[in-house]
Amino acid sequence: MGLVPQMDAPRPRIINSLRWWIGGILFASTVINYIDRQTLSILAPYLKQEYHWTNTDYANIAMRIPSGKPCAAG
Repeated sequence: MGLVPQMDAPRPRIINSLRWWIGGILFASTVINYIDRQTLSILAPYLKQEYHWTNTDYANIAMRIPSGKPCAAG
């Protein structure tokens, strides 16, 4: 019988400070979301005046943009 060399199973790659990377990505996404919301609130008076929107029209649009739902006419 011939000897067959045993191959070790590949070790998973260790990512140093993975928790910090995940925390950083979550923090960055939160900051981007916050800035986006603030930009919409600053632009609200100008958009309402330009497009003749009511408060209800603006609220419907502002709530649908972050969720990714298309705005339906009517």
